[in-house]
Amino acid sequence: MEYAAEQSVAALPLKIPILTDNLLQKFQDQYESHTPYVILPPNTTAYDLCQSQPWLYKAIAMLLLDDRDSRTEAYKELTSAITSAMLIRAEKSLDMLRCLLVLASW
Repeated sequence: MEYAAEQSVAALPLKIPILTDNLLQKFQDQYESHTPYVILPPNTTAYDLCQSQPWLYKAIAMLLLDDRDSRTEAYKELTSAITSAMLIRAEKSLDMLRCLLVLASW
């Protein structure tokens, strides 16, 4: 699977899978019912989500990893990054909260 380091989230070099529109649709079809606090409009594209809610984008991309070991590694990286952003840099946003809620759900 291809990986991309997104610069939009505090310039963190996290390795995350590229979230395609098809994978985002899979999240909406199969997982969104388990996360009622993360309802995405039906016309949301992966690019739009990455630009507007980068933390949530990363959480969804992590959730959709097929390989359990990769998902566990991505979970650890993402929780470490968001913890650092919140506790060390005192960042806060609804995007971060939604990311945490998705992480806690899975």
